Amino acid sequence: MSYTYICQFDVAPGKELEFEHSYGANGDGVTLFKTDPLYIEIELFRDMQHSDRCVTIDRWKIREAYLAFKQHHRMEFDALDVQCDALTVHEILLGKYESVE
Repeated sequence: MSYTYICQFDVAPGKELEFEHSYGANGDGVTLFKTDPLYIEIELFRDMQHSDRCVTIDRWKIREAYLAFKQHHRMEFDALDVQCDALTVHEILLGKYESVE
């Protein structure tokens, strides 16, 4: 079983490269997540019709691992949020999913 959450971002004008660097596979958040053995990966997608819109798909082995990690690293998460707020105009959680396997 795995846990996945998907977010959509409208990237601030002129911040596309910074956003891709921050939210991509080697971004600051991923560097933090990789310290947990139950973290799997993040994927970053750019909308083909709206180049300022991106979607991230984050995967963890189990939901509880993600929640515990987020709680344990609250200060780091808050700092990343502040740092990345300037890169986006809008963010929306599209959904949280558990695999059915």
